[in-house]
Amino acid sequence: GGSSIIEGVFEKQQNAVIKMMEEPPENHVARGGMTKKEKSDIVVAVGSCVVLAAVGAAWMMLHEGTSLVLAMYFVVVTMATVGFGDVVVKSPISRGFVTLWAPFATVALANMVGTIAQVNASKQSRMALTEVLNKGLTNKNSFSKIDQDGDNKVSKLEYLMYALVRTEQVEQAALDAILKRFDEMDMDGSGFVDDLEAKKSERKLQ
Repeated sequence: GGSSIIEGVFEKQQNAVIKMMEEPPENHVARGGMTKKEKSDIVVAVGSCVVLAAVGAAWMMLHEGTSLVLAMYFVVVTMATVGFGDVVVKSPISRGFVTLWAPFATVALANMVGTIAQVNASKQSRMALTEVLNKGLTNKNSFSKIDQDGDNKVSKLEYLMYALVRTEQVEQAALDAILKRFDEMDMDGSGFVDDLEAKKSERKLQ
């Protein structure tokens, strides 16, 4: 059986899973692909990074007289905050430009990497959710894995826990810690925490 307290803890994660399935169909492509918003986010992130890189390279070529290869090298090491120091700007105006340009360029690169990573994680999560929703419980190994208390029955709570972990909405270690805490509060092992148990448990923490 389940507990309203544990289900309350999981409510936020459950809503996140449900929200993914309730998004308008036009925002999805088949088999867990990118949504239109995710494609737009990547285009903006990559575009911003490319534009700033091009501006930096063009400035180095026009104002510092570097070659295209050397200009791109300077741009890359600056945006990546590597900064070997082997290529430096010499004129005062270029120093002023780099002082203003470098922070924006660095943030743009970090944003591009972060956006791509986030989109990929969301894509993987949707693929996992699709697998969970299209997968039955007839497989013996899957059933026993979900049936954590070994009573040959899968409860709503057990299925929810399995789905949240499988879709990476929550880590197994976090669930284990939450369940352990509930078991500590459930002093009589009834599967519920009454008001007296809650008060006793709180006094132990003080």
